Amino acid sequence: MRCCFDAFSITLGTMIMAGCLVVAGIASIVFECLPSNPHTEGLRITIVVVAAVQTVCALLVFVGCTRRKASLLAPVVIYTILIVIALFVKVLMSIVSLIFPSALSNILVATPFSTVATAVVFLFFVWFSTVFNNCYKCLKDSQSLSEYGHLVA
Repeated sequence: MRCCFDAFSITLGTMIMAGCLVVAGIASIVFECLPSNPHTEGLRITIVVVAAVQTVCALLVFVGCTRRKASLLAPVVIYTILIVIALFVKVLMSIVSLIFPSALSNILVATPFSTVATAVVFLFFVWFSTVFNNCYKCLKDSQSLSEYGHLVA
């Protein structure tokens, strides 16, 4: 099975995407630890925890792909699905905030740029989630075939 516009095998494409998540997770953790960061303490802790979970899930992808263990991809599949849901809600809230500025003014201040940027990130995570899920299925199928081969032999 191929991915990334048929440029890579599903496992290599998945590992490249996992590498992007690792880099982004570590960058988020480093940024949140900088003293000049404008976020509140609660938000900083939340971002660091989410970034750490993202990094661990992405690192498990490397182990899962190299050892051909589909179960190690389950955390990143679940993580990306949760992120897709959260980003979808954020995009909807941003659109509502743009249409009705006073409706969510105490929760969210959205600009057209931030709404479009969030929508683009949402689309990337939908793509990532699809690739991770396809790799999970591919590894699961190959495990089933190898187990079947052992039973038949």
